[in-house]
Amino acid sequence: MYTIKNANVLNENFIFEKTDIAVEDKKIVKIAPKLFLGDIIDADECYLLPGLVNIHTHGAMGYDATECNYKGINAMSKYWAKTGTTSFLPTVMTAPQSVLCSAMERINKAIERGVDGASVVGINMEGPYLSERYKGAHRPDWLCTSKELDFDTVQEAAGGNIRLVTIAPELDGSDEFIRKYARKVCISLGHSNADYETCMSAFENGASQVTHLFNAMPSVHHRDLHLIEAAYDGGAMVELIGDGLHVKSTTAMMAYKLFGPDRMILINDSVNAAGLGEGVYDFGGYEVVVKDGVARQADGTICGGMASLWDCVKNMASWGVRLEDAVKMASYNPARQIGLSGSIGSIKEGKDADFVIATNKLDIKDVFIKGRKI
Repeated sequence: MYTIKNANVLNENFIFEKTDIAVEDKKIVKIAPKLFLGDIIDADECYLLPGLVNIHTHGAMGYDATECNYKGINAMSKYWAKTGTTSFLPTVMTAPQSVLCSAMERINKAIERGVDGASVVGINMEGPYLSERYKGAHRPDWLCTSKELDFDTVQEAAGGNIRLVTIAPELDGSDEFIRKYARKVCISLGHSNADYETCMSAFENGASQVTHLFNAMPSVHHRDLHLIEAAYDGGAMVELIGDGLHVKSTTAMMAYKLFGPDRMILINDSVNAAGLGEGVYDFGGYEVVVKDGVARQADGTICGGMASLWDCVKNMASWGVRLEDAVKMASYNPARQIGLSGSIGSIKEGKDADFVIATNKLDIKDVFIKGRKI
C-alpha cells in the first residue's frame, strides 16, 4: 500500500480538489485528505489525472497493429505508457479477411499474456466496411461490405475482444449489421459519404459514435447535410484527432463548443512511425513519408498521426478547452464508449489505479498502471 499526498486531484466528477489517494492491490482504495497509509509519495504542486484511454491508435515505434506480433504490441504499450496512456485499443485497419483474422489472433494472445505498459483492453476494427469515396489511407481493393466479410469470424479470431467497429452506413447491409451488433460492440460511423437521412437512420438503429470527426467525410454545408450534421442532431459521440494537423485548432474549438465535453473523444490515430523520426515507412500497404511531423502517402494524403494522446490533451488545453474537459475527453469518455468506465477512465475508489502525475506545466512526472509505477 502507498499514499500519494498533496496532489491537485481531478476527481470522479472532473473537478480538481486537493486531496490524498491510497492504493493497494492495483486499486484506488481511499480518497481523502490527510491520509498516511503505507509508503508516502509527495505530489505537492502537481496534478493527479486519470490515465488516458486511447481507443484509436494503429501503431507506434515502428510497429503496426495489423501486422506485428507480441513484441510489437508490447513495444507500443510501453511507449504509450511513457506518454500518459494507461489503456488502449490496438486499431486494425482494412485488410483481407485472412490478414484481419491473423491480426486479431495475435492481439488476442497479447491481451491474454499481458503487456509491460499500457493495458490492451480490446481491439478497434477500422475497416474494411468503408466507402471508397472517403477511403483515406485504406486500400480500395481491400474494401468490402459487411455482407462480403463475416464479422463473427473476425470476432471469433479476436477472442471476442473487438470493442469498436467503424462502418459507412450507406454500404449494402450496413443497416442490418448495425441492428445486429449495436448492443455487442460500439459502432462508429466513418469513412462515409452517406447523406443526413442515412446517417440518422444508422444512429436510430444503434450506432453511437463518429470516427475522427471532419476527416474522411463531407465537410459541413449549410444545405447539403451529411454525417457531421447528423452526429450533432443524433446525439452521437465524436472522435477528434487533436494533433492540430488533421483538424486545425479553430475547427477543434468549434467542435468543442458544438458537441461539448461530454460528447467528444480525443484520439491520436497514430501510425507505426509515431515515436520515431522522419523517414519512409510502410503502413497499410502504402509507402508513407514522415516529414515535418506529418505522415503522408505519395499523393499527399495524411494517413495518421504522429502525436501522442497526451500531446492532444495539451493542445486542446492550449487552444482554450478547460483542462478538466480535455482530460475527460481522453479518459472517461472513451472508457464509457467501450464499456469499461466501471474500472478505468476516472479517479474513484474501487477503480484501477491508473493515473498520471504531471507538473503544473503538464509535463509528465510519473505514470501508474494498476498501481505500478512505470
